[in-house]
Amino acid sequence: MTNVPISTSTLELQKRPVVLWDLVLTLVLLLGGFVTAIVIGVGAVGLGFAPGESCSDCADAQIFFGVALAMFGPPVIYVLAIIIAVIRLIKRQIAFWVPIVGILGGVGLWATGAALVFTGIPGFTFG
Repeated sequence: MTNVPISTSTLELQKRPVVLWDLVLTLVLLLGGFVTAIVIGVGAVGLGFAPGESCSDCADAQIFFGVALAMFGPPVIYVLAIIIAVIRLIKRQIAFWVPIVGILGGVGLWATGAALVFTGIPGFTFG
């Protein structure tokens, strides 16, 4: 075996170039996701008023859990999406898809919470 010196040329130490379209698109989607998280988080507050005051046989625990999931789930998912997107941007990997997944996940959690609220109200119909 021979000893091979470790090469530290500048070409080997350079990082991947910044993909400008990905950076811009990721930042725009992160801003759009921020607005979406705020809107659906505030909209979740209204879910708490869905049963009304005269609902004596409602599933209160289910409604509470549904409102909490719809209110706090989307911001938590969105903060995770921000962290993952920033890490991917620092590593110079394609990151535009991360905010899209975060937005879809947040909307999905809100819809799940809303479904829990509405199924906790006996006899509730949309018509």
